Amino acid sequence: MKIGEYVSAKTHAEFINRLLGTNYKGYGKCTLSYNNKVLWMIKLDGKKSKTGWINSISADKNEIYEFFIGNPSERMESHKIPVANQTRLVFDVIDGIRDRAYVFRGVFTYDNLSNNDKRVWKKIANEYNF
Repeated sequence: MKIGEYVSAKTHAEFINRLLGTNYKGYGKCTLSYNNKVLWMIKLDGKKSKTGWINSISADKNEIYEFFIGNPSERMESHKIPVANQTRLVFDVIDGIRDRAYVFRGVFTYDNLSNNDKRVWKKIANEYNF
């Protein structure tokens, strides 16, 4: 899959099933471990998510920025864990009228100068063979 290509689906589970040929009945998380990497399905729209994060992509689409601006006492336990040394296969979730478009943005790696509240991801590849 190359950057800009997408999969149409109504839910994360349907997307994962179409992309990987699996048979999930329901899947609500935005991440999934896959081949020693993380499949990441998020909205890169620069708006605050219901979990307190703002996620955006740089103008040149080579960096992703995550900022936690939510209430620290309401932070999900899984979001308190540092993510250093991860590689993520990033899909930008764009809502449509009937389906969502899961647009492939590339393969990104964690910038170790980040911290757990302000994270930067740098693109390392424009395509990935699923």
